[in-house]
Order: sequence, then structure tokens, then C-alpha cells
Amino acid sequence: MATSTGDYKKPEMRGQVKLWDFDTGKELAELNSGDDAQLHNISFSPDGKTLASCGNKRKLYLWNIAERKLTTTLTHDSTSFTSAKFLSDGKLLASGHYAGTLILWDVATGERVKTLAGHEKHLTSIDSSPDGTLLATASMKAGLIKLWSLQKGPELLSFKASSYLFKLAVSRDGRNLLTGGNEGPRLWNLENGALLRRFQSSGKSLGVALSPDGKQALSGGDAKTLSLWDVETGQKLKEFSGHTNHIRSVAFAPDGQTALSASLDKQAILWDLESGRELRRLTGHQNPIQWVEFSPNGKLCVTAGRATTRLWNVETGQELQQLATNSKEGALVGCAVFSPDGNQLITAATDGMMRLWNVTTGKEVRSFTGEKGLQSVAFSADGRFAVSGGDDRTIPLWDLQKSNPISRIGVHGNSQLARNAVKSIAFTPDGRRVITAGGDGVARVWDVASFRDMTTAARVHQWATAPTPGESQEP
Repeated sequence: MATSTGDYKKPEMRGQVKLWDFDTGKELAELNSGDDAQLHNISFSPDGKTLASCGNKRKLYLWNIAERKLTTTLTHDSTSFTSAKFLSDGKLLASGHYAGTLILWDVATGERVKTLAGHEKHLTSIDSSPDGTLLATASMKAGLIKLWSLQKGPELLSFKASSYLFKLAVSRDGRNLLTGGNEGPRLWNLENGALLRRFQSSGKSLGVALSPDGKQALSGGDAKTLSLWDVETGQKLKEFSGHTNHIRSVAFAPDGQTALSASLDKQAILWDLESGRELRRLTGHQNPIQWVEFSPNGKLCVTAGRATTRLWNVETGQELQQLATNSKEGALVGCAVFSPDGNQLITAATDGMMRLWNVTTGKEVRSFTGEKGLQSVAFSADGRFAVSGGDDRTIPLWDLQKSNPISRIGVHGNSQLARNAVKSIAFTPDGRRVITAGGDGVARVWDVASFRDMTTAARVHQWATAPTPGESQEP
């Protein structure tokens, strides 16, 4: 038997774990973490050879019981450990955190295997089923218990696609992924992450798009030109010049005959792809344009930038609506996406606000409060759900009839560095997978069904989730 002695009122007792003989009640040994951590959770490995304990130092300590020796210290750079539990085979260790995340660790290497996000705050307790297929987690926030399936994790595939990714586009058959990054556009197989095609582009590709039939691709970036590519051969078919600053976003029309490009020069241009001719310019933005997209029927398009989103008639170039974000910070609207039926539009802004709009009236239907630094949002194929991504790297799933996320797919990457933010996000056409592209240059494929924590089971009694003394606030 083991007990921790992280008495916050007695510094000399901090960082201690005592081993006891259960039959005689005698103390066998005292294990010390080497610091003044307030240890408040302990877990034996299934074979009884290793003991884990955690506390308020953002550290998780592993001791060899036979040698009475501290062997491994696992660390987290941004949030305290609140709980720890060995899984049934002893090869994995689950840890809970003040921020609400659940992390799985490889005991042998000390490496993080998976980071899952589902609780809003203070994950207080973890337990696993005897067969190791389920994890149960409890949170002080709203007194929730969540069940997780460990048979199939939410992250299906990840691969390094660039030193830095800006945008992604999924083919309509869901088989291929086009990425735009520091090294230009590249095409990937979504089943195995294999590189299918490199497009020899000069400069960074800040915006990319695939044609409806998947045979052509568009890219634009710091070269200030729009490039049209043959997907099969990788050859450049045309180059369009007209912008005077970086191109941030590109889009194919639904019929594949025309395209739009949006630039930091505050203009969007409609192009005829066959002739290469500029058809018209959309002007009026007072700040650089970050996003452009056609409506599903091709009759409308949307442009977005700082504090403003505008709807346009594609045929005439007439501005139809300005959607007021009511942002006090003049937040950057980095993404504006039409619903599959074209009746609604969802915007994501850096102030953390997502807004759902009626396209016909220009009126706000509902708002959603996410984390600051939102950069991307995507509709599911049926239009009922959305996913978003940004600086905090989490991937919430939103029911568009509710104001709060119903769950979270996971966390893009293990580092809190700003460059690891989710820059672009998309559903596959069948709605079964979500793809994220990060500033870390990694593309990740997530299984939508398996990430949903299996159930929010019950409220935890208040006495069971009371904070440990000294741990009521994040240190």
C-alpha cells in the first residue's frame, strides 16, 4: 500500500510517498520526489513494480518499488497533473490535467502517445476497465463523467507535409488532400499519407483549392500570382497576374470554369480559367482580404477580412450584404464557409467568436464562443455540425443548434507553441473524418465517430470532486 503526503501546510512533508505493509501496518519505505511537490494522487502498475504519483509541479513521478528509486519524471509545460492511472497492461499510463486534457504516456520511453480533450477544466480522477478497452474520467467542471474507448483512437493518421502549413483542400471523393505550405502545393493520399505529387511553385502557397472533378488545382501565395495546375502530371497550365500583394485564399467555382483569388491588396478577382482573362474585381474592403469562397450554386461568393464579411453577386460583382461581426477588437475573420445547401454561412474570427448567418437576410442566427485565435471552420456534409481550429490546437465539434461544443476531437500536436496552431480544417465528404493542417507542418486525419467521448454519464457528487487543498487554482 502507498500513501502520498503532500501537506500544503507542512513544507517538510511535501514530495513524499510512503510504502506500507498492508498486513502489519508498518512503514516500509519513504520515496521522495526531490522537490516540494504537493503530491495527491498515486497509482501502482499492474505488476506492482512501478509507482506513479503526481502533484502541483506539472510533473508526474515514477518510482521503481524494488529499488526505492525515482526513475522517470514526466513533465507538462503548461498545466498541472491532477490524476494518474496505469492501464491494464502496464505499458501505458493515463494522466489527467487541470486544463481538462487526458494524456496517454508510453511508460517505457516516457513519450506522449495521445492527447485527448473533452473536459473543460480540472480532470480530477481516472480509472480503466479491467480489459483496458475503456477509460472513465471525472471532472470538477459541471461534475461530469466521460467514457473513452481505447480500442480505436481518434487520430487515424498524421504526416509531415511541410515546414509550415497554411491551407488544405480535400478532393470530392475523399481520397486525396492538397496542402499549401512553405514549400508550395503538394498532393497526398489520405489513406496512408503517401506523397502523390509536388507542384514546382515559387514561394509559399498560402491558399490552395481542388477543382470539382479533382483534375486541376489552384494555388496562390507570396508570389502574388494565381497558378492553375494539372493534378495528374503536376504541370502548370496557366499563371494569372493581377494582384499587387500576397494571395491569401483561392476558390474554384462549382462548375470549374472560373476561379476567385483574394489578396492582401484588399481585392478579390474573378478569373476565366480557359482564357486566363480577368472578368471582374470585387472592391470595397478597407483591410486585406483573408478568405474567399463560392456558394454551392456558384451565384454568390463571400469575402472576409478584419472585422468584416461581405456577400457578392458573382455575375454582376455587386455587393449584396455586409455582415456585422460586432467585434470590439476588430477581430480578423479568417474563414467564412457556406453551408452545403447555401442557405447559411459560418464565420470564424480571432476573438474566438463563430457566427452563423442567414445568407438571404444577412442576419445573425446564432453565435458560438470558442477560444481566442480561431482561424478555421468547416461544415459537416449534412450541415448539422461544424468543427473549428485555431491557436489553442483543440478541435471542437459543434452542434449548430446549441451554443457549446458537444465534444472535442483531440489536440493537434503536443506543444503549446503558437506555430502549432490549427491553420486549416475540413471534413471529408462522407463526414467520417476531419483533417487538420497545423503551423507545425503536420496534417492529421481524425476519426469523427471514435473521438466522441462515448457518453457523458452522470454528475459527480460535490464531495468527490472537491479540490485538493492548495490546488483550487492553477499554479
